[in-house]
Amino acid sequence: MAEEQNGPQEREAGAEPVGQRLWERDQELRSVDQAVDRLCREFAAGGLRIGELLVFSGSPGIGKTSMLEQVRRIAGARQDSTVLFARGNERQRREPFRVLRQLLLPVLSDLTEAEVEEVFGSWHNIVAPAIGLAPPSDEVERIDPQSVRDGLDFVITQLAPRRAPLVVIVDDLHAVDQESLTWLASFAVRARELPVLLVFAYRHEFEEEARALAQQIHERAARKHELLPLNPVSVAAIVHGEFAEADDAFCRQVWAVTAGGPYDTVALLREVRDQNLEPVEENSPRLRDLAAAARGEGRDYWLDKLGTTVLQFAWAAALLGTEIKEDLAGRICG
Repeated sequence: MAEEQNGPQEREAGAEPVGQRLWERDQELRSVDQAVDRLCREFAAGGLRIGELLVFSGSPGIGKTSMLEQVRRIAGARQDSTVLFARGNERQRREPFRVLRQLLLPVLSDLTEAEVEEVFGSWHNIVAPAIGLAPPSDEVERIDPQSVRDGLDFVITQLAPRRAPLVVIVDDLHAVDQESLTWLASFAVRARELPVLLVFAYRHEFEEEARALAQQIHERAARKHELLPLNPVSVAAIVHGEFAEADDAFCRQVWAVTAGGPYDTVALLREVRDQNLEPVEENSPRLRDLAAAARGEGRDYWLDKLGTTVLQFAWAAALLGTEIKEDLAGRICG
């Protein structure tokens, strides 16, 4: 059976999403099937230089994570494949090599002592502390990121044939720390020489220093998929799957409010059910506020978006009542 080195996050009981089917993603799923099948089939036939890069991009809530879950399911169902998974995190973007630790630590910590010697070679003292496999040594000088990346090149080259066919999946690539992203971008070039399938998903929201690396990754991808919003027919089908009695006008308004975003559609329907709202045209005007609440965009969200300066001026204006003078309100703010 396939070896899943980084298992999927567990769902809470009863938390299965409505509209779980991936609507309008048949082409993308075929691409995944073809890529995984090619990797496993050619490796079984003795191929080693069979690497490929597959990328999914799109706006927030468009279904990238759901697509990667399907990649993990498809790859995990293949005999003897190894699936590695990691996810970028915007709050932890400044932690060097955080994503590479998440990605590689499970499989590297599973090696036997003999395999460790073969896979790491002379790079153990440099790579092992960087990915969390060993504590930093006081006897070793501080290692620069380039040395770690050079060591990782050697390690992954030795590891890939031993755990092949290898499927490496990274979600939220736009939020990956710079050190990990730099290595992943360079590895995307060398992966062609290994029995590895790389699958990345990202928004077009890379920081300035990361945009060149993102462009490099995009250019190297053999399969590129920009996930698009759902059309009104698919959104209506999702609504009817949750509320069989929903009328057409209500379905159209759900599509208009969510702009065809799968995540927003599902989240909005949960709010509709939680509010015991009847899915009829008369209740359509309430959908926009419910959609904002589903995204966490309530009062506190919009107050935070205004910023401290605007809020202070608003408080000052409130103190002045109806006699609001800008210069006086400004002095009160100060």
